[in-house]
Amino acid sequence: MNISVQKVVVLSLMLCILSTQGMLNFYLFSWLGNGGLKSAVPPSAILMLFTFVLLYKNKNFVLKVFDVVLIAYLLALLVTAAISGIEASSVFYAFRELVLLFALVLLAENTHISKSDIKAINRLLFVLVILNLAAVFYTYMVGPEVYMKTLTGRYFWPKDPKYFFTISTFYDFWRSPGLVGQFADLGLFAVLSFFIFIRHKASKLFIGAALLLTLVALSRTAYVPLVIYVLYYLLTGQKVLKFLIKYYYIFFLLLVPAFWILFQKKVFSPESLLMRFEFWNDIIHQSDFSWFFGGRIGTVGQASELGWFSKVLDSYWIYLFLSSGIIGIILAFNFFFERVMAYRLLSVVAVGFFVSGLFTTLTQSYSFLLLFPFLFLKLKPAADDC
Repeated sequence: MNISVQKVVVLSLMLCILSTQGMLNFYLFSWLGNGGLKSAVPPSAILMLFTFVLLYKNKNFVLKVFDVVLIAYLLALLVTAAISGIEASSVFYAFRELVLLFALVLLAENTHISKSDIKAINRLLFVLVILNLAAVFYTYMVGPEVYMKTLTGRYFWPKDPKYFFTISTFYDFWRSPGLVGQFADLGLFAVLSFFIFIRHKASKLFIGAALLLTLVALSRTAYVPLVIYVLYYLLTGQKVLKFLIKYYYIFFLLLVPAFWILFQKKVFSPESLLMRFEFWNDIIHQSDFSWFFGGRIGTVGQASELGWFSKVLDSYWIYLFLSSGIIGIILAFNFFFERVMAYRLLSVVAVGFFVSGLFTTLTQSYSFLLLFPFLFLKLKPAADDC
């Protein structure tokens, strides 16, 4: 029986989507006998996608000159780090956090799929969004301890040391890991599903469900690109803008008490931001690196052997700067700038994640790594749709 390579590509894309669901994969593999295998799902999905996309495209894969320069530059830094004696696990983390996003975007924009395949992808995302909504509300019903024990049979606060599932609080609310495994990843999964639905013209039901999941995920990482998108939509939509101007006093009366409550809850407290600034200042001044070439690749981010803050780092751009220097930042800007400027939605989304990336290391999230490239998938012409 002949199997269409393109269908395998679509299945690979679906596997990438499923691999973002850490707790769901853990539950499945635990049922099969080994829950630890859940960590092998994302790399397997990525490897499968690389293999079949490259096989399907053959010689038609399009690369621009600066794409080659960027990938070659980052790989040269990785090879240099490996030769210097850095452990293989650190090289893997550095590759995942530094190189993989660019490679996946290149794969996505060179992948043309049909409308029916896009609909299938949207349906899968929608099912997972609904399941995660159910998981979040179940967490509120039974509490975090019962929820974690239901899925994993154990409970640690705030992070499971073996499975890395995380649950915490946001003022008076639980931050549920949903079926993704971590609240920040859950927020990124939700907001990227929201943008994918809009990008690929899914139904309003799909879009609304993803928006609701983004809101209940309670992740500021996800809120930033969402707020920027909403502000853009409000300020560029003439009807909406006229409505806001006409009834501005009503919105003012509603916003004043809302902001007062948020200030009382210290939601706008700059304490965590100031802590980040202090940490970034320390790590930059104490590090032996080049402003132009970086030099800390394989020793910062998840590859770091230091404490929690050094592993998280809480800024993609600081991570990129320490790892690849100003040259890396310029090449990364150029990479995304060339791809998003022709599309209004992608431009707004890119700005949102650019700002969000100032305060979180986005590429440490499989939800971001695997779903952000979906925004660059190309749709086949209607005549080629089969």
